[in-house]
Amino acid sequence: MVELSARSANVELLKLLIRHNGDRTSIPSAIPEAMKIAQSSTQLKIINLLLDHGAYGLNVDQALVDATRLGSDEVALIQLLLKAKASTGHRGGKALSNVVKFCSKDIVHSIITKAIHQQSHLATLPCVFNPATQERREKAELVIQGSIDKESINKALIHELSNGKSIDHNMAKMLLRYKANCDYDHGKALDLAIESGDSALLQLLLASPPNPRLLAQKILVAMQITERK
Repeated sequence: MVELSARSANVELLKLLIRHNGDRTSIPSAIPEAMKIAQSSTQLKIINLLLDHGAYGLNVDQALVDATRLGSDEVALIQLLLKAKASTGHRGGKALSNVVKFCSKDIVHSIITKAIHQQSHLATLPCVFNPATQERREKAELVIQGSIDKESINKALIHELSNGKSIDHNMAKMLLRYKANCDYDHGKALDLAIESGDSALLQLLLASPPNPRLLAQKILVAMQITERK
């Protein structure tokens, strides 16, 4: 009955049923029904009511994933679910990935402070380093500040330098500021910079500086590329 009243979007009926319902285990199962309500203010009231009366667990976690997929229009619902301790680690950090992809950097900031699972942060990297992502440099910095391990920062630099003509020098500079290592993966970042022919980008990486022995090898690679051209 609780699920049915949640689906009907009748707030007063839902209050009455919850008040006289001895079995609180049915309350979490009403969350998916409430997420189907089209009118956002009514949906917010009903979900808030369900949370106040003990809705928890996987249904609440999935509601956060669904809300973040809808983008910045659902910021109030996102904040409500986070306050209710919806897990950002559900489905491998899908909620955080959605926020990076669909929401503003301000919402990314609000959710990343709740994202205690490092796996959630790692799941965002493909979105952050996609050139089509809006405000991606600001979002990337928020993700890194939220506890990304050193190896992931190194991989992120390689990912960024693999973007061809869409490489953002400021993004590369930011990753180097967070100690991305040009020596990682046999100097793959240096290889990509050399292949791009972008001297300004290469100069950024050389300021790190790389391992001298590795750099000597890359000089030979650069000479071979020059000869082929």
